Amino acid sequence: MKKLIGVIACTALLVGGVALPAQAKDIKGSGTVKIGKTYKPGVYVSANSNSAGCYWARLSGFSGKLDDILSSEFGSGQMIVEIQDGDAGFKSSRCGTWKPMKNLKLIKTLKTNGIYQVGTQILPGTYESSSNDNCYWARLSSFGGDLEEILASDFASGPQIVTIEEGDAGFKTSRCGTWKKIS
Repeated sequence: MKKLIGVIACTALLVGGVALPAQAKDIKGSGTVKIGKTYKPGVYVSANSNSAGCYWARLSGFSGKLDDILSSEFGSGQMIVEIQDGDAGFKSSRCGTWKPMKNLKLIKTLKTNGIYQVGTQILPGTYESSSNDNCYWARLSSFGGDLEEILASDFASGPQIVTIEEGDAGFKTSRCGTWKKIS
């Protein structure tokens, strides 16, 4: 019985196919934190509405050199990041509090910039944006911030149409106006 209880206590919550440690702690405010005992790898969300934008970086070290940056992202609106095993640190600025991602609510119409989880926040399907100049969108395979995670993307003016697929982990939108599901 003791062995079984130990296994249950170590079980992680799966979010978007990624293990989220049960003891994950919020990462508050701007600054740099060390990943390890206090702050755990996992998927985190920051509901930033800061018009100045949110910047985050996953770090391999703390020398301040560009080589320490494993990946990074800049944007406004909700941001999602997967801090991975082996990351030494995580840096953020103007992002607000990063919370372990769980229990996100379904959004029927995307009205703001940001990164959204497919299957939980937005459903797979075909979406059309309202007309806007300099619209950027990307379908994502995960949330680590690596270029290889971009499944498809476009940067254009005017209304856009994109099919978000069932296997996509996320969808990023910036300056596209409102997205409505059309099929």
